[in-house]
Amino acid sequence: MGPLSAPPCTLHITWKELLLTASLLIFWNPPTTAQVTVEAQPTKVSEGKDVLLLVHNLPQNLTGYSWYKGQITDHHHYITSYVIDTETIIFGPAYSGRETVYSNASLLIQNVTRNDTGSYTIQIIKRGDRTEGITGHYTLYPELPKPYITSNNNKNAVALTCEPKTQDYTYMWWVNSQSLPVSPRLKQPGKNRILILPNVTGNDTGSYECEIWDRVASICSDPVTLDVLYGPDIPSIFPSLTDYRSGQNLYLSCFADSNPPAEYTWTINGKFLQTGPRIYIPQITTNHSGLYHCSVRNSATGSERSTFKTIRVSVETPKPYISSSNLNPREAAETVILSCDPDTQDVSFLWWINGKSLRNSRTLQLSKNNRILILFVVTKDTTGPYECEMKNPVSSSRSDPVTLNLLYGPDIPSIFPSLTDYRSGQNLYLSCFADSNPPAEYTWTINGKFLQTGPRIYIPQITTNHSGLYHCSVRNSATGSERSTFKTIRVSVETPKPYISSSNLNPREAAETVILSCDPDTQDVSYLWWINGKSLRNSRTLQLSENNRILILFVVTKDTTGPYECEMKNPVSSSRSDPVTLNLLYGPDIPSIFPSLTDYRSGQNLYLSCFADSNPPAEYTWTINGKFLQTGPRIYIPQITTNHSGLYHCSVRNSATGSERSTFKTIRVSGKWISASLAIGFECKNVTKILIGIVLNLQLI
Repeated sequence: MGPLSAPPCTLHITWKELLLTASLLIFWNPPTTAQVTVEAQPTKVSEGKDVLLLVHNLPQNLTGYSWYKGQITDHHHYITSYVIDTETIIFGPAYSGRETVYSNASLLIQNVTRNDTGSYTIQIIKRGDRTEGITGHYTLYPELPKPYITSNNNKNAVALTCEPKTQDYTYMWWVNSQSLPVSPRLKQPGKNRILILPNVTGNDTGSYECEIWDRVASICSDPVTLDVLYGPDIPSIFPSLTDYRSGQNLYLSCFADSNPPAEYTWTINGKFLQTGPRIYIPQITTNHSGLYHCSVRNSATGSERSTFKTIRVSVETPKPYISSSNLNPREAAETVILSCDPDTQDVSFLWWINGKSLRNSRTLQLSKNNRILILFVVTKDTTGPYECEMKNPVSSSRSDPVTLNLLYGPDIPSIFPSLTDYRSGQNLYLSCFADSNPPAEYTWTINGKFLQTGPRIYIPQITTNHSGLYHCSVRNSATGSERSTFKTIRVSVETPKPYISSSNLNPREAAETVILSCDPDTQDVSYLWWINGKSLRNSRTLQLSENNRILILFVVTKDTTGPYECEMKNPVSSSRSDPVTLNLLYGPDIPSIFPSLTDYRSGQNLYLSCFADSNPPAEYTWTINGKFLQTGPRIYIPQITTNHSGLYHCSVRNSATGSERSTFKTIRVSGKWISASLAIGFECKNVTKILIGIVLNLQLI
């Protein structure tokens, strides 16, 4: 029926309880000095009982008071009045004959009904026609009857009805002290008064209660227990273990949910064993293997179910061992048959290689029961170690490992170290190795001539005569296979220190070709050229001979004067020449005259300097206005005058290249500066003569 929630019905009692209640709501109109209250006695009243509306704290000097039904104090709602002075009681239209008013202003209502439910107002009349009104309200409800449950069975359905059938009540159902869960399976027609349980199951068993509610109270029925007869379900046998070791104790338990509890019967292999839900067999043997059948029956429902369990009792497996048709097979040439012994019944066989379960492969085959393993091809990866395992449901044992002694090789040999070039005078160590089982036999030859046997050779103080082809041959006597390899050894002497020869150490710039050679001419070396410490790059202005020993410079510029170095190199040594720098003859460039100043004053000193880049340094000649002045790069003329103005011409010449260049500069010398003093005198009346001297500097042009 699903999970249940909410508190149990027996605890679901509100303040309204089970009686009819009377409650008062009191307010003032207008307020008096003393608080007037109205109290209902009793505070809870059932239909048909009496209730007294008792007034407290009445003020003094009253002439009377009137009671009204409701909160409107008009003639239509007027019940009764009391006149204090005459002790007279007056009845109004709302008087039912069951109301009695007392001198203390209290109102007694006898044999209350539902029609009495509502508000009541008392009007207090003071002397001087002053009145006060107090309204009290109470509501009446009929006392709830205690409900009870009736049931009706129809095949597998049960209908529970909450009685009595009453109007204006709400119905609620509880099962096992919890509110009935929402379920599409459960039906509750008649505003929940009837609970229908279709297709009753064991889950519907429980304690049922019904509860009725009105607006202020509720009450529960006595619980009714629904006892569902069901089952038995299909039984289950515990534990789930099916395999046992001989000598163990056998405990089996059978259980099927049923009401009333089922009757249990056990058989083994169709023969009666015992009754009851549990069986115990100590010290079982293989004879106790078989089909254990548990049959269960419910005498009330007449239903019967059964189940079975297979029990296998096994002995411990012996320790196996591996037999081999050939423990020394040749690689990829011979088939090997391995068997797991002894041959044992009721066990399974497993094979392991290198500690891992053997995988299927085209190169092996297992017999039907896996006891025989056939290796069609044996390689280095399949030599083992092999283990076989015997296993039954209660034990397992594994053989000692067996490794096949694979005969293989030799592989193609390798010669160590990888070095091929040696310096004359070094010692030569060579080692040859080829993987092989059994180990291979080694033979060395040099240039086709026998040298020695064994995997290693040693030759001290080798010379160039030891250069050649070293051949290592390996053979496996067991497999009959033979392999070989070779290595070229080059023995070289140290290179001599080279030097550079030049056809012209003083070439003219961009005018002469220079041929540089790296000497001496040496065999079995390679030549390299360097310029300014960097490897020489290819260029259209140079050319190298076939072996790089000769370097031809078609054009020599300031950027290609060097220094040049040449290097000789063989596999064991290298040496570099001393640097050679070409003395490039060039220039002169167009000369420049310094400083750039062209205007001078008469009396100044004249310094002029002429420079033109040139190798060797240029010869300088000066003229002024076409007349020879002097030779050399600089001229000095003290205290120049305007006569020294003119065109100064500097001519430069390189005697080695025969080239000549010139430039000129115009010099302007201006007149001398003089000082003149003008004395100007003037006479002021009655004022001492003032002599003003003004010194003027006049430039004479």
